[in-house]
Amino acid sequence: MSSGLYKSQSVHSKEYRQSERRHALLEIQKNRRNELMDEHRSIEPLKKIFRKSTQSKHTRIKNQLMLSEWLKEVPDDIEKWYIKPCPKGTRVLVIAVDGTTRVFNKYGAFMKRFQSELPGDRRNRRDLLTILDCVYVAASEEYFVLDALAYGNQALTECDAEFRFFWIESQIRESNLDQVSDHNEYPFRIIEKCNCGDEMALNEFLSKYPVWPNNQPELDGFLFYHGEASYVHGKTPLVGWLFTFMIPELFDAPYLNENYLTEKPADYLNYLTFMKQFDEDIEQKRRNRRNKYVERMEEEGEGERAKEEGNDAASVVKEAMELEKGGAEDDEFND
Repeated sequence: MSSGLYKSQSVHSKEYRQSERRHALLEIQKNRRNELMDEHRSIEPLKKIFRKSTQSKHTRIKNQLMLSEWLKEVPDDIEKWYIKPCPKGTRVLVIAVDGTTRVFNKYGAFMKRFQSELPGDRRNRRDLLTILDCVYVAASEEYFVLDALAYGNQALTECDAEFRFFWIESQIRESNLDQVSDHNEYPFRIIEKCNCGDEMALNEFLSKYPVWPNNQPELDGFLFYHGEASYVHGKTPLVGWLFTFMIPELFDAPYLNENYLTEKPADYLNYLTFMKQFDEDIEQKRRNRRNKYVERMEEEGEGERAKEEGNDAASVVKEAMELEKGGAEDDEFND
């Protein structure tokens, strides 16, 4: 593979050295896959977790989504990575089990229930389980599938990303899940991926605009997945995120469509400065929300009672903050 497409990055700060963590995580995940070979990736542990969690709409599905980090440097094994466009929308977990399909937002709160053709819903053997990581676009009422944790009787969290993408794409196509019907109330859309190791394909991929017809939904940014990465809960350096206008600084992409640069802020200096400021702004918003919540609890005289119950304002805020963890980039998946 030609290396001309990727710009050399020399980010020496320990904070930015993602490559060491990536290689360590990959080794751990490979070893775990070998350990699980004899277990045939049983779906039963996931069933126990999600059946119990979906019994009530007031139950939260906590900390299940895999969250990205900023892609601060080009990985040294970039040829093993895949790039996916991410639409603007709401990050959700779609769970089909016990004869119905339920949707939870990225904080774990119940959003809606509907009928689908996913295995686990009523027409597809309610004893099965399907869990999809999606972006819900409200304007068109569509679910764009980023990834999958389980499908039918197949647990996928310990499978590598390349296999997960292949599996869910084939299932959506074969089962007509992208079509609305009496038993599939909302369409599930495949998000096309591109291998970063294929220079010609990547140039063609980045030259295409808009990603979706009539620019609906709008593009939020690009996700980068290591092809050998397992699906993990929480933030991982094996999934990266870039806004479209950052692409030229890391990738020497001569065919990048100029429309991708139109959302660059007027005061933009470079991608690292932007990432730092973006994270600081998000953290400030979180502090403001926390302070307003504590003030409201104090005004309502709930502070002491909540503390006695072991659910004081600080604990509630801490829980909310933990649910929000995973990098500023995931705040762009609108609530």
